Parts: sequence; C-alpha cells; structure tokens
Amino acid sequence: MANHNYSKDTGVEPNLTFTRDGKWLIFSGNFHTNPGHGQKATTHTYAVAIAKK
Repeated sequence: MANHNYSKDTGVEPNLTFTRDGKWLIFSGNFHTNPGHGQKATTHTYAVAIAKK
C-alpha cells in the first residue's frame, strides 16, 4: 500500500464502514480509474456481505 497515491482526487483512499447490523462492509475507492496528470478519478462504492459462521 505504500506505493499508492491516497489522494481523493487522483488515487485510492482506504476506508471502510460496517453496517450497524454487522452484515455488510461498505467502502469506496477509485481502484480502477486513476487518470493521472492531476485529473479527478471516478469513485465507486462497494458493499461486501459478511459471511455467517
């Protein structure tokens, strides 16, 4: 992760939130769109279901 640009505008920013019921992990990032040259990247929001044991 040390080699990533964590700018909200041009890179990824690690973040996550668990839903109150603990069933989902929500995070956003622009992992697939880093246009470079100071251009603003597109941010996507992801939701991952937490497996039950």
